[in-house]
Amino acid sequence: GEETCEEEAGLSENQELLSIIHEVASHIRQFPGMKHTVSSLAERARLSERYFSRKFRAIMGRTLEAYVIDMKIERAEHLLRYYGMNVSEVADALDYGSVYYFSRQFKQYRGVAPSELRKR
Repeated sequence: GEETCEEEAGLSENQELLSIIHEVASHIRQFPGMKHTVSSLAERARLSERYFSRKFRAIMGRTLEAYVIDMKIERAEHLLRYYGMNVSEVADALDYGSVYYFSRQFKQYRGVAPSELRKR
């Protein structure tokens, strides 16, 4: 009797945590150009920064920082390929401080310079 109640409580808590983390992840995916920080996102999740970071990594399979960069790069690729935006417009749209920094990070993640994508 009593053990199953314990387990069910733990389960619904996990479900809640999962949906909180997934909500934050989809927020990042929708708005990759926003300044996402651990503190702003932990606040959104109503969790402590340490706990949030740990759980985000456990659930999403990568650190919060890596996820944010992945989403930015993904969006950048999309903007370059389908919107015909140039590299500096894309860097701007995704709130990169400099075109140089954006290009370097893009190349690091995709193996090609962002300007290459635009030509195709």
